[in-house]
Amino acid sequence: MQHINRLRLVTFDVTETLLNFRVPPAEKYVEVGAQFGVSVDAKAINANLKKQWRYMSSRHPNFGQSTGLGWERWWKQLVNQTFQETVKCKAFDVSILDTIGEHLVEIYKTSECWQTMEGAKELLKCLNTLNIPVGIISNNDERLETVLKTMELHQYFQFIITSYSAGFEKPDPRIFHLALCGLRNSSVKPNEALHVGNLPETDYIGAVNAGWNAALVHQNAKNVIEHYNDIDPELVFETLKDLQSYVTTFHN
Repeated sequence: MQHINRLRLVTFDVTETLLNFRVPPAEKYVEVGAQFGVSVDAKAINANLKKQWRYMSSRHPNFGQSTGLGWERWWKQLVNQTFQETVKCKAFDVSILDTIGEHLVEIYKTSECWQTMEGAKELLKCLNTLNIPVGIISNNDERLETVLKTMELHQYFQFIITSYSAGFEKPDPRIFHLALCGLRNSSVKPNEALHVGNLPETDYIGAVNAGWNAALVHQNAKNVIEHYNDIDPELVFETLKDLQSYVTTFHN
């Protein structure tokens, strides 16, 4: 990786990098379903949620941006189909699923569903202190800015790029190129930028293929290192605190 003194930009993924779910999505779906009188099994809804995620991502990529469906309808359809698959043998008012979908779309903008990863604010403050510009590159929909404001992280970033607004998702190199173009100082070169995320192919390999430096933060770092020969073991960290230690050590 480029020496930290020469880094002129650091970008982050969001989900499971800076923010994590307060409870797994399937558990939240069960909880919200119960609030509206629809009882579902947690294991069944978890399986169907994964199934519908794959289906919707294939049929309407990038949260519906690619096909014109739109992110809000995309999520509501996913919720509706997930519940219908899970409770198809039971008698219930199907129209209530629209209400459940609308409620889930709204609460996933809030701290009811999100929590800050340990060490996130400390790392962002550290980078700001070092005068290294910080941004977001996330496969996400248009709620992200609201979420980051709610979680009191928004102020640390010079820019926030979602795949939905960009029109393409990581690991597409174009989303990384867009980040360089969006900087106030647009003279930053790819090899002067670092992307940090939790997914080997989407974040690390995607960034490297765009000519960037990359680092992974993954709770099972050993497993990642064993399964990906093209990932530098020194750039896989179990926690954000470990990454911050690396940054400060090499900057001093």
